[in-house]
Amino acid sequence: MKLEEFDNLSHDEKKAILLKWWGKNLKGKYKYTLDELVAYSILLDRYFDEILKVAVAYALQGFGPEIILEGIEAQCMDFLFDQVEGFEKSKAYIILKEKFIEDITSELNYPGKSR
Repeated sequence: MKLEEFDNLSHDEKKAILLKWWGKNLKGKYKYTLDELVAYSILLDRYFDEILKVAVAYALQGFGPEIILEGIEAQCMDFLFDQVEGFEKSKAYIILKEKFIEDITSELNYPGKSR
């Protein structure tokens, strides 16, 4: 999915994509509770743009949703949000966001196949 298509999705559709990204990438690798999943869902409702910035920034460093899980567990999401403050204004962010969206939607649409 191209970034423009993603940007035109409803909040619920974007949220569903990031929820699937969370589950797919944590399954079997990290243990998390239902409460943590609910907390992530609530964070997506309240701070979607910030969560996406964290996801993009940390994906660049090789992390998946485990960094957000750790933030939820440690109750330090504000710290993660502060780390990426202003990142969305950079040209690098737009390029990385586009690649991130293409990668995660490709994984969801075609599991097990690389593009």
